[in-house]
Amino acid sequence: MKEKKLKSMKKFLILFLAAFTCFSVIPVHAAETQLGQLSVKVSYSPTVTPQDGDTFTISYRDNAGATGTVDVNAYEYADRSCVAEMEAGSYVVTDITYNGSSEEVITQGFAVNTSFQVQSGGVDELILGIGTSQAGSVYSLYPDSTIAKLDGETVGDWYAALSERQMQEETSDTSEASGGNGITQEEADQLDSGNSGQGTTGDPSEDAEVIYYDEEGNEQDDEERTEFSIVKGLPVMIAAVIVAVVLIVLHKKGKF
Repeated sequence: MKEKKLKSMKKFLILFLAAFTCFSVIPVHAAETQLGQLSVKVSYSPTVTPQDGDTFTISYRDNAGATGTVDVNAYEYADRSCVAEMEAGSYVVTDITYNGSSEEVITQGFAVNTSFQVQSGGVDELILGIGTSQAGSVYSLYPDSTIAKLDGETVGDWYAALSERQMQEETSDTSEASGGNGITQEEADQLDSGNSGQGTTGDPSEDAEVIYYDEEGNEQDDEERTEFSIVKGLPVMIAAVIVAVVLIVLHKKGKF
């Protein structure tokens, strides 16, 4: 009876300590007799601005398969660590969820290492990296034991996911710049400009205007062009008449 009462008091002590720490812990074993400390180091990238409401829920399980969660107020503990009492044991992080609304956090992503060991009287650490650079740092430190999310989706290889997204963005930018036809927007503008300078694209004989100039380089209207054509052709006409008369005379004389 006395031992049962002692276990009940320890259970109450665990819940009491969790209520006054930097994050809330739902213990896996309510009647666990040994306590240790879990530290969560919150690290924001320079490209992410901490804002109120940046909270994360880290889900975990112990070696026996029992599960629990840790709620971390990242905004309150930005770029520093918070420590809380937790039952001793070995744990594996199974998921991490962002509960806030920051587009910077969602699009740049976040990551946390997936295993920690809480020992009686000792401290173990989880690192929560928020934003592209700090999430990448966590992945670099724990490449085989990290859960990372980018654009709200869980990714396996952090750097491969970043490269793939960059390629997609570049492809999208190129497509938008080319108007979807394989040429750049600048080239398309040049083509449009060239077409507009050519006037209508129908039959040139119907739309094109031919301009005539006299021998001095002056532009002629239709009437001037007609008079000029007659004057210019008059010597040819006179020569032709003379040749015809000579041929007739020679023919009458029997010359040919």
